[in-house]
Amino acid sequence: MPIISFAKSTSPITFDYHKSLFKRMGIEHNIVREVPNIETGMFFVSLNERFFILPDHLQHMLNGMVFIPILDDYCRVDLNLIWKKENTNPSLPIFQKEFSSFLQNDF
Repeated sequence: MPIISFAKSTSPITFDYHKSLFKRMGIEHNIVREVPNIETGMFFVSLNERFFILPDHLQHMLNGMVFIPILDDYCRVDLNLIWKKENTNPSLPIFQKEFSSFLQNDF
């Protein structure tokens, strides 16, 4: 299946995941164009240049394009909230609380 893919040089983990996904599905990972980011991938899809794998949470970028979910038990995205231990910004605890609430309710 001809596909637009993230360039291995800019996103090696995503590139390798997509390659293994296609292998598990028994489909050839036939890259017709490599792109450095999501925006460039979406641009080439908008020009009708094949397919691009887009994370579910970015469906808002479709602008009239078709979105078909890929169900894969091995796929998951880990999120981490990080900050410097010495950070004394008073808004940090508020942000932590709001972010935790968002993850529990909206994500």
